[in-house]
Amino acid sequence: MQTLIAAFKTITLLIFSALIAIAALLIPAHLRSVDTAVIELAGTKGDSPLAKAEEALDSAFVGPAKLITQAAVTDKGDSDKIISRASELLAKNPGYVISGGPDPYFEDFLKLVQVDTQKTGRKNAVLSVLLPRTE
Repeated sequence: MQTLIAAFKTITLLIFSALIAIAALLIPAHLRSVDTAVIELAGTKGDSPLAKAEEALDSAFVGPAKLITQAAVTDKGDSDKIISRASELLAKNPGYVISGGPDPYFEDFLKLVQVDTQKTGRKNAVLSVLLPRTE
């Protein structure tokens, strides 16, 4: 009797997993069936990358603002404006070089491990904090 129950459970799980696999295979086909004009229209109604970068800077998120600027802002004047605003924000808050923006929990962690947030220009600063020291 237990063998029959075990076989029934196994067959049920195999059928269920096959249904999930079939559903997963149907998703990309459905997404490709969306007309490109609909996708373009959805893109034109959203915020521009410049507006997103300015919004990130208004929230003091320097890291995302720089990444958005480097990836999507094509106008040199706008790009320079975002970079200069980010530099001013970093001058006021040097700890944002490590964290990328305001994060009270990460700032508490940096105080706990005694990181000097006044040092700037370190590449991969988080990795140097998380890796063991060789003192």
